[in-house]
Amino acid sequence: MFSMLNASIVVLVVCVILSEAYKARFEKDSESKDERGQVIQLKVMSLSYKLLTAGVMLGFFLSAITKIMHQDYFIFYILLIFLLQSVLSAAYLFQLRRQ
Repeated sequence: MFSMLNASIVVLVVCVILSEAYKARFEKDSESKDERGQVIQLKVMSLSYKLLTAGVMLGFFLSAITKIMHQDYFIFYILLIFLLQSVLSAAYLFQLRRQ
């Protein structure tokens, strides 16, 4: 039987797959080839890098400096940051396309 953690992992994986498919579809679309599409892609990449940088720095802070998070869990935290970055950047892409 699924626990709450297993269900959360399945939901996150499904969200990541859908968000990556959405971003890939945008990149193959003709909309991404024009000037507005290029600007949208740059904004999405900029947000992605900011999220990754902030997430990794927060992880170092929680793990190494304050010892709130045990170092054995750091790799899982980084994986979670990468997966959440994917979902959040797809949501930002959706929002930018609607403007």
